[in-house]
Order: sequence, then structure tokens, then C-alpha cells
Amino acid sequence: MANYVVKRLLAVVPILFGVSIVIFLFLQLVPGDVAATLLGPRATAESIAAIRAELGLDKPLHEQYVQWLFAILQGDMGRSIILQVPVVDIVVPKFFNTLILAAASLLIAIVVGVPVGVLSAVHQYSWLDRIGTVGAVLGAATPTFWLALVLMYVFALNLGWFPTSGMYDLRGDGGLLDLLHHLVLPSIATAAIPLAVITRLARSSTLEVIRSDYITAVRAKGMSERVVVWRHALRNALPPIISITGLQAGFLLGGTLFTEVIFTWPGIGLQLYEAILGRDVPLVQGAMLFIAFFFVLLNLVADIIVAYLNPKLRAR
Repeated sequence: MANYVVKRLLAVVPILFGVSIVIFLFLQLVPGDVAATLLGPRATAESIAAIRAELGLDKPLHEQYVQWLFAILQGDMGRSIILQVPVVDIVVPKFFNTLILAAASLLIAIVVGVPVGVLSAVHQYSWLDRIGTVGAVLGAATPTFWLALVLMYVFALNLGWFPTSGMYDLRGDGGLLDLLHHLVLPSIATAAIPLAVITRLARSSTLEVIRSDYITAVRAKGMSERVVVWRHALRNALPPIISITGLQAGFLLGGTLFTEVIFTWPGIGLQLYEAILGRDVPLVQGAMLFIAFFFVLLNLVADIIVAYLNPKLRAR
């Protein structure tokens, strides 16, 4: 088990290195000049050249990348061009807000998706299975931004049950209940796709397990169907469910962008959207790298949990 964990940790290094290259080149290859955008249409060639020199944009790409990478390794993500503050001071609190939304969405996806998937497998081809399957297909096919707009129109604008924007009410006390009240609609909209994916995988994984000889032997011992399904079958069906949950958790960190923009949720997705519009390259690079790092970290944790549950991997 220890060797497996060390190997997975070592594999993270080249992955993050490759991600850093992709992020850097992706933004450098975007058409347009950052300096000209910042100074406006009336900027002179001399002022544009001065800004490019100040930002280091006049250097070759490989020198810019090495300089940026060494700064990142020292914890310096640069300084926001628009806001004129360190990128770290912006990204960290915004990421925490996104983490709250992503965690709530993932909790909904797991709490609803796993039981529905397991019950659909146990009652295959029943009305419950058909409803769960259709619901999963619709959830996977429904665009997040469209669902967010529908939820806002019905439950916020028409019924007035929930707020339309923000994380806290400006007139409220900013407590937990206020946060939960603002969290309901964004988390439901964001959870739709992960919920569909987890439901479908839980169903297929449970179907495979309950048809195995192991479960037949457990049933032959006279155990109740409830114990067979929820204690024995679910445990053996968990590894692929945990793996896909890790992927969906990583997806939620960046997939909340549409929800954050629509509900004006003050997370890293909304900040990234505004930084892209303003061509704030250091802030965009820092935010994307931060999301990528935690995406890899969450999948690493999921792989370690799967290895712990799998005796073959645990013995390595």
C-alpha cells in the first residue's frame, strides 16, 4: 500500500508540470496584445512597448515560462493587472467560496445518486429503474446554465423562495442559515451532471456485483436482502463509484463557472470569467493552475481510497 501511494505521489509531479505548460501556452497563444488591451485604443507604440517590458512580455516564451514557473514554485502567482493585488490574495478566498458550492453539489450528487443507482440495479427494469435511468439521462444532457436559469425563474423570481444572487444577504447576519439559503439553487443546478454520472455508474457497478458468485454465496447463507445489498454488494461496488466521484469532484471545481456567473456566486469561477474578459493574464493563469492542482489532488485521494478498498492494490 505504501509503495502504491509513493508511486501515485511521484506521478503527480509530471502531470502538474504538463498542466503548467498547457495553461501558460494556452493564454500566450490567445489572439491580441495584453498591453494594448490595458492601455486602450489610443495608446501609443511607445507606451505599449513600455508596458510589455514592465510585464516581461517582450521576452521569449521559454524565458517567460521559466520565470513564471520558478515564481509559482516559490508561492508567487504574480500580481493581478486589473486589481493590482497579489493573485494569491484573490484566488485563495475565492476558491474557498467555490469549495463550499462544489462540496454542497457533490454531497447532493452522492446522497441521491448512490442510493438511486443501487436501488435501480436491485429492481432492474422496474418503474423505479426506469425513472432513475430517464432522470440520469436528462440530468446528463441538461446544460448547467439552462437549469440554473430555470431554477432561478421558478423558485426565485416567481415563488420568491430563494435569493437570486450572492452568497449572503446584505441585510442579513451572514450566518450559516443565510449561507444555506443562498446555496440551495446554485448547488442543485451544479449537481445535476455529477448526479447523473454517479447514478448511472452506481447502477452498472451494483448490477455487476450482485450477479457475481460471491453475492450468490452470501445469499445462500440466509442473510436478508437488505444486508446482502447494502453491506456486501455495495462495498464491492464502491471502488469504481469512488473513482468517478473523485473525477466529478475535480470537475465541479471548474464546472461551477456557469452557476457562479448566473447566481453571482463570489467564487473562483466568477473571478476567472471576469479576469478573462479583462485579459488579466496573471490572474487567469493563477486561477487555472489552482483549479488544476486541486483537481489532481482530489483524484489522487480517490485513487488512494480505492487502493485501500482493493486488496490487490493494497498488497503492492
